[in-house]
Amino acid sequence: FEIIEVVSSLGVRLSNWHVSNLSVTAVPYLDTKSGSNMSVIAGGAALIVSSNFLECYGWNISNISVECKSPRCLISGAGIGILDSNSMRLSKVSVHDVQTICSGGCVSAIGGGIFARGSITVNQVFISNSRIVCPLTISRSTCSGAGLLFIVQ
Repeated sequence: FEIIEVVSSLGVRLSNWHVSNLSVTAVPYLDTKSGSNMSVIAGGAALIVSSNFLECYGWNISNISVECKSPRCLISGAGIGILDSNSMRLSKVSVHDVQTICSGGCVSAIGGGIFARGSITVNQVFISNSRIVCPLTISRSTCSGAGLLFIVQ
């Protein structure tokens, strides 16, 4: 589903990315091994996984909609999702008009605009009109960081 996807890179520099008018919808999926319906969406517009060094400069992400119709949803970073980066720099990154919707059931919806986990340096990050719609249909559901959520390791 992702426009930008980078997996297991030693170092990444991504400059001047522009992503707009993107819609992602996840429907129920039955995992035959576990017997459960679970849908996972990470990084609707951009997903970066396990980069030792990451620099994002001059990004403009706008008008992104991520909806999960599964009974159990895990959504992180409807705009940008960055997982396990050892050294991360976000400079002049704009995320506007991002919505995360759990229309089925929400186990976790976090970091609507930006979700990042790792060591982070932030300079001029702008987030506006980002929202999470998360009906509490599952006990112990987590909905946090509608604009952004950083987990610093």
